[in-house]
Amino acid sequence: MHRDKNRNEFVPSLLDRQTEMAALPKSEGAELIACDNKLYQFIFTADGSPSIRMASVDQRPEAMHHSGGALTESLYIYGEALLSALEQNFPPTVLSVGLGCGYNEWIALGLCLNHRVDTSQILIESFENDPVLRSEFLAFVGNFDESPSTTAIPPELHVSCQKIFADVVRRVAESLRVDEKTLRQLGQTLVREGRWRLRDALDLETTFDRRFAVIFYDAFSSKATPTLWTDEFLDKFLHLATTTPCVFATYASTVTLKRALERARFELKNQVGFGGKRESTRAYRYGTVDPL
Repeated sequence: MHRDKNRNEFVPSLLDRQTEMAALPKSEGAELIACDNKLYQFIFTADGSPSIRMASVDQRPEAMHHSGGALTESLYIYGEALLSALEQNFPPTVLSVGLGCGYNEWIALGLCLNHRVDTSQILIESFENDPVLRSEFLAFVGNFDESPSTTAIPPELHVSCQKIFADVVRRVAESLRVDEKTLRQLGQTLVREGRWRLRDALDLETTFDRRFAVIFYDAFSSKATPTLWTDEFLDKFLHLATTTPCVFATYASTVTLKRALERARFELKNQVGFGGKRESTRAYRYGTVDPL
């Protein structure tokens, strides 16, 4: 069976996926758990930080982070973008497309703590289309007011998710030299007060009642989430979800994305990709805040 060693993509079949995922790099000894016709594999990357690889019949195996380091990549692509926004006094309002393991959100909160940002001004909105990860993350931050997931989550998957969420907070806190308990409590407070909202799938029908000055566009690739990388979607998203000023950051670098950012009056900055990738994308739009 053919495998593209660079993209970790395989021909469809859920049963085959188990064999395929077990043969991928970083898979030796990694947990592989099935739930609701989807596979979750919990792996560790080169810097020691954890990540999750997922697959289904419709989605080829794809890891959430570069094998060179989940935390290192997140700090480089998204942490540095947030840091530059804080240094330029952009509002601490963050939209994160792809909660995943939560790296980007915890990094944002850690940097806000480091820079003594008024925490009452922080807003975060995270999109995550996987119901297991949404449910498990809400359980992790202790938000029991939300409706429980309709998916019967296997106990071993619950334990693995809770472990990885806790490990991410610990590693982010250590890396940014902030108190782990303070960081986690800030996240819990924001979720409880509705200032960190977790939403489900992002698509053309999604509406926004807030705009954001920092965009972390960490969606899966165009193969896994093709709609999120089209001209039509990007034009609408950048119009509805962003303020001015704004910084947009993503691991990806495509012609379609760059043109959409230029149409939305963003200025592209040259940025080397992570882990040997030629490019990633960071772009800025300056001016006064646009009204909703």
